[in-house]
Amino acid sequence: RKNTLDINKFQVLKSFLLNYKADLQPRNDINKKGRKPGMYKWFEIQDNTAYYQMFDKQKIIWALTADKWGFCLDNEKYFLTSGAFFLISEEIPVKYILAVLNSKLMQFYFSAIGVMTAGGAYTLKKTTIERFTLPKPNKKAIDNVIKKIDEIIKIKQTDVKNDIRKLETQIDKIVYKLYGLTKSEITEIEAFYK
Repeated sequence: RKNTLDINKFQVLKSFLLNYKADLQPRNDINKKGRKPGMYKWFEIQDNTAYYQMFDKQKIIWALTADKWGFCLDNEKYFLTSGAFFLISEEIPVKYILAVLNSKLMQFYFSAIGVMTAGGAYTLKKTTIERFTLPKPNKKAIDNVIKKIDEIIKIKQTDVKNDIRKLETQIDKIVYKLYGLTKSEITEIEAFYK
């Protein structure tokens, strides 16, 4: 990480922060006061922010805890709270990944590997979501799924309460096929939601 800030160019800010220098500097064995140990200067942000440009990209976002299954597409370059996660991809279209994550199959899989809160909400930890595997996509499936995702977005932009279940069912069928599920496996998953 390269520091590009010269605090001496901001004398008013430096003067103010100097009042709190003991609390702002990194802690070490000798100095028990301060912020967490690290290689940052006393006036810098303590965590590496080298990934901040990723927020400018189209991304999938989700909350750590959610009462409903749902991953969202962000085209608005939102920054997130500490209770949220995001995913970007340079290789696989984000809308394709979004469709797979929001499928019944992934929700069903989560029921086997994931954690629910005592109140019945999903705990969508990064480490759990990383266990999801994406099927090797083919261009036809990707194009078909993206077309359906675009239709859903258009419908929801008109009115967020509009019914999109038919399109979601079509996406679920594509996802089942991509994973090579048998009829009996699909029947078991569908029965889980009835």
